[in-house]
Amino acid sequence: MTVNQKHLMTDFNKNKEDIHNKYQGETGLLIANGPSLRSVPLDFLRKYKSIGTNNIYLYNLTDEEIDRYPNNVELKFSPNFYTILGIDQLDSEEDLSYIRPVLEFCEYAFINRLVYPAYDKDKVYAIHSINHETGKRANPKQTFSFEPLKTLGIGYTNTYIMLQIMYYLGFTKLYIVGLDNDYGADPNQLHYYKNDPRFACEPYMGRTAHRRGSNMV
Repeated sequence: MTVNQKHLMTDFNKNKEDIHNKYQGETGLLIANGPSLRSVPLDFLRKYKSIGTNNIYLYNLTDEEIDRYPNNVELKFSPNFYTILGIDQLDSEEDLSYIRPVLEFCEYAFINRLVYPAYDKDKVYAIHSINHETGKRANPKQTFSFEPLKTLGIGYTNTYIMLQIMYYLGFTKLYIVGLDNDYGADPNQLHYYKNDPRFACEPYMGRTAHRRGSNMV
């Protein structure tokens, strides 16, 4: 897939459904990918409208299913809303094959504007920290965006991105699961799923990260 800088200044969302405050007043669920997610029952994840990110589609799959994902594997769970921003997680046909199943099942998805055309469909929205109207980048440490479809505050964690999206959608109360702040040295304890070399990348900020979702989620 081609990363096109011109896409940063393109409003891909202008003809999409207006989803601002569509779920006004509802209670939602934010799902992070920490190891504690293993102890959260599937029934609870389905109780509320939920948002997930990166490798959430592996939830409740067996190790054998994860080993052959996405070939002949049926998702056990998909959040209502899905977001993925990291460009190195979106720039190949293989990457698209990983997230295509969750894009089919979710109500809305939010994808990095740089590669958005490869994922274009009615329920997929383009996002980025650079405002497509002004070309200015949001301050990643200070900006909580009330218009995340124009510009996002990154906050160096997808959790922060998901909070902005859920606020924009109108949710007034959120439960959060899978958000861990203490990790051991075991690489299999960074996420709810086992470490997999297919998802690995270079160390990030002095700690092991994963190609399809760092330990900062």
